[in-house]
Amino acid sequence: MELGKLVAQLSGAMLGVEDFHALLQEATEEIARATGAAFVSLHLDRAGERLEYRFDRGGRVPATFTPHLPLRIASTAGTRSHLLTAEGPNARVFAEAGLRFALLVPVRMSKEEEIILCVGFGEPGHALATTEIEGIEALGTILALGASRHTFQQMAIFDPFTKLYNRRWLEAHLPAEVQRVQRFQQPLAVLALDVDHFKSINDEHGHPVGDRVLSAIARVLLDSIRGTDYAVRIGGDEFLALFPGTGAAGAARIAGRMLERVRALSFGDARTPLRVTVSGGVALANHESTMESLLRDADNALYEAKRAGRDSIRVPENTPHIDEHPASVRRRARA
Repeated sequence: MELGKLVAQLSGAMLGVEDFHALLQEATEEIARATGAAFVSLHLDRAGERLEYRFDRGGRVPATFTPHLPLRIASTAGTRSHLLTAEGPNARVFAEAGLRFALLVPVRMSKEEEIILCVGFGEPGHALATTEIEGIEALGTILALGASRHTFQQMAIFDPFTKLYNRRWLEAHLPAEVQRVQRFQQPLAVLALDVDHFKSINDEHGHPVGDRVLSAIARVLLDSIRGTDYAVRIGGDEFLALFPGTGAAGAARIAGRMLERVRALSFGDARTPLRVTVSGGVALANHESTMESLLRDADNALYEAKRAGRDSIRVPENTPHIDEHPASVRRRARA
């Protein structure tokens, strides 16, 4: 076995991985290759999210094998790993899977986070040396550390309440979008959005209703944007949407749909019904824009919408051909 080499390889991969889920799937295959196992699975239980990654060399292991068996064993206190053989109550399920024994390595990272590595063998006479067991245990620990790191990374860039990107993500991502505008002459629209009279909603209906309003508007925002766009919660009742490759008219159309969907929402109860509206402002990036100036322009447009009576969107004026690629505008001007 090349377990020591694989432990080092996974340790390094965890540091710079962008697609953590793809790495876990690849890890199951690498572990099977290094150990000669017939079956390897990773079961990740994280804050109510349960994911499984599996590699089945013979294609015989039932889908029910991994979720049930490790979860029952994981709650057992004591040793770091558990060696299960095809005997007693395990005989039938092991026979169906074509396995003679399996090593289970449960690693609990926190109260709500656990990863379980299951390595199953089917060869007659195969046995695991102590060093091999320790190597598989080390792999379980490395994968658990990687899962925890991934969780912290997600927490760092997502708002935990609305599940939208947060300000930290925006400050790291928006400058690159602005540079792309300046380098490739691609349009970029930004929409600043907030809830009208949100303080009054909290004061008159209570903070639980206010929370429901924010959650519902975040969902409207996510449902309204496209796969290439981004939704951000800046803080409180302030939201932001980024529309790469989109001019002001395109952003205004999307924002208009958002306003209609928000108007259709209903909160409160039969005695104190509550309808909510939002206001927004659109800003466009240009060759002189910075992150700060773009956000300031969007905020100014939002305040204009507020002053004009709310429940509306303000879009920059005096912006010719705002939905066209700048290069095509120049070509048409010269024609």
